[in-house]
Amino acid sequence: MFRGLRGRARTTVTGARWSLGRKKQLYCYYGAWLEHREHRASLEMPFHDARLRAMTLTFTTDRIVKRLRWVMLGAMCLDLVLTLVSQPATYWRHPETADFGFHAFHFFLNRGWPAYVIFSLFYFTGAFLLVSLLPRQVALVGAFTLILGHYFGAAAWLDYIWHLNMAGPFLCNIVLGFQVFSTPENSRNSDLATGQTVKRLRWVMIGAMLFDMIDTILGQPGSYWHQPGNANESFALSRFFLMRGLPILILYDLISFSALFFVVSILPKKAGLITVWSLILAYYFGASTWLFSSWHCGPIGPLVYGGLLSAVFVSLTFSSRELPEPRNSLLCRLCT
Repeated sequence: MFRGLRGRARTTVTGARWSLGRKKQLYCYYGAWLEHREHRASLEMPFHDARLRAMTLTFTTDRIVKRLRWVMLGAMCLDLVLTLVSQPATYWRHPETADFGFHAFHFFLNRGWPAYVIFSLFYFTGAFLLVSLLPRQVALVGAFTLILGHYFGAAAWLDYIWHLNMAGPFLCNIVLGFQVFSTPENSRNSDLATGQTVKRLRWVMIGAMLFDMIDTILGQPGSYWHQPGNANESFALSRFFLMRGLPILILYDLISFSALFFVVSILPKKAGLITVWSLILAYYFGASTWLFSSWHCGPIGPLVYGGLLSAVFVSLTFSSRELPEPRNSLLCRLCT
C-alpha cells in the first residue's frame, strides 16, 4: 500500500516538473516570436512610411516652383486674352468662324467665348495643381513647357495678326525673363546665383540658333535654290541676307551667333540671364513657326520642341535639391 502511494506521489511530482518545464519552454518560444515580430516590424517601418508618403498628395514647398507656376498662369492668361481679341469681327456673331490652330481649344472656341473661357479656367486650374503636386524637377520642366507653349501662341498672334513682326515676341521675351529671373530667390544660395549658369545656357542658345537656321534653310520653297529672291522669311534682316544666297546667309548667321555669344558672356549676371533667355525664346519661336506651318506638325511640334528645350534648360539651370519653406495651411500654400 505504502509502495503504491510512494509510486503515485513520485508520478505526480514528475508530471508537475514536466508541465512546469513545458510551460517555461512555451514562454520562451512566445518571447522569441514576439521579438522576431518586433524586429520585422522595425525593418518594414521605413518601407511602410515610404509607401504612405508616396500615396499622400502633398503640395510643393519649393519656392522656385511656387513662383514659376504664377509666371505660367500669366503666360496662359496672356495667350487667352490675345486669342479672344485677335478673332475676326464675324466671330462674335458666328462663333464657328473662330481662328485657332489647336483643335482641342478650337472645339470650345467654336462654341462661343463663354465656353472657351470656362474650359480655359478648368485647364488653368488643372495645370496649376499638377505643377504643385509633381516632384520638383518634373514640375519645373512641366511649367517651362507650358510657358513656352503659351508664349508661342501669344507671340504668334502679335506677329501675324497684329503685325508687330519680331517686336512682339521680343517684348514677351523680356517680360517673361524679368518674371523668371528677377525673383527673391535670386540670392547667394539660389540656383541662379552661380556664374556658371550663363556659361551653360549660352550653349543652349547656340543650339536653338542652329536649329532655327537649319529649319529656315530646309523650309525654303523649291524655287529659292534657282532664284534666291523667292526667299520665305518673315524677319526682315534675315530675309535680306537670305535673298543674297545661302552662303551669305550662313556667313551672316555665324557672325551674328558669335557676336551674341560674346555679348551674353560679358554682361552682368542678371542681365546675361535675361538676355540669353530672351534669345533662346526668340529662336524657339522662329523654329516653332517652321514646325507649325511649313512642316505641318501643328501645335504638337512646338510643344514637343518646347518640352525638350525645357528639360535641357532645367537640368542646366536648377539643381535637384529642394528649397523648402515652413509648411502652412493648404490655402496659404496655394496662394503663395
